[in-house]
Amino acid sequence: MKIETGDIQNELKSIEKEEELLAQRKQDLKTRQDRMDAIEQSVKEFFENTGFKDPRELIEALMETYEIRVAGYTRVNPNRRRRTRITASLRDTIKGEIKGGSSMNKASKKFGISYVVISKIVKGSYDKLN
Repeated sequence: MKIETGDIQNELKSIEKEEELLAQRKQDLKTRQDRMDAIEQSVKEFFENTGFKDPRELIEALMETYEIRVAGYTRVNPNRRRRTRITASLRDTIKGEIKGGSSMNKASKKFGISYVVISKIVKGSYDKLN
């Protein structure tokens, strides 16, 4: 098996390009790390100068002051209903309620489950539960 000199030269050039790309990537990561360290230090100093007892209290104060709302943040909407886990017994109870003459809308309000999920239960989407 004979390797041509041109192939070796091309391979060496390819390796040099990869090394340059890796060196550039390494430099970018170091710059990014330095920037993140500076930001972290700045934030720590800022928090220490605010007088709040913990970062959560500071963030809540900032959110209230600047009217920032974050999706899923419990303090904004503490009455939000948690997702109901559909079990086999709950499924059977709901199916019995519907077969007993109750409307799906009434069942949805009674059990605190969305109409769509009640509809899926009635159609059999949750029949696989044991």
